[in-house]
Amino acid sequence: MEPAGVPTKRFIPSPETAQTALEAVLADWQAGRPRELIERLEVKVFPIDNQRKPGQGLESFEILGEVPYEGARCFAVRLGLTHPAADQKVRYVILGIDPLYVYRQEDFELLNHWDHMMPADPDAKSENRSSESEKASTAGNPERPPADAQPGAPTVGQPAAAEKIEEPPVSHDEAARRSVGRFHIALDDLADRPVRAIVSA
Repeated sequence: MEPAGVPTKRFIPSPETAQTALEAVLADWQAGRPRELIERLEVKVFPIDNQRKPGQGLESFEILGEVPYEGARCFAVRLGLTHPAADQKVRYVILGIDPLYVYRQEDFELLNHWDHMMPADPDAKSENRSSESEKASTAGNPERPPADAQPGAPTVGQPAAAEKIEEPPVSHDEAARRSVGRFHIALDDLADRPVRAIVSA
């Protein structure tokens, strides 16, 4: 039984399996194959790399070795790119057993910030406007509490509750650790269900 807060190790592949999956993903890119599910290995592999530019090719790659990463396998890779030409040193995060997921590190860590990428909820905006209108009409009538006031909530003339103290910024390492934790929870939830995934080409 692992201590609370520590990601389980059941979804961390062996170094050999992780590197084999990464090599297959990069070899497909180098050969010009579409980015899609790989089924020719002993386990299924989902490549997830949204850092590639449209039409960008891979002329060469070199896996430099594994680097430390809490809760997952991570490898440093040197890429020789075309269209446009560039040499990059990047990292890939590999997690899962079957299926196994090969993420560009930037994409994996965006899981920790996915809520910032969600489109605004128009219903929520409408509710906010209604709330602001209610507050404005209540301001001229101190005797009338807001419609959404809770029993015992302070009204005009009563002291307001203490403001919520904002938490300090999360460090890069802590954000990465939380991302891995969320991914483990998702995999635990799917462990006994059929897994389907759509990978953009």
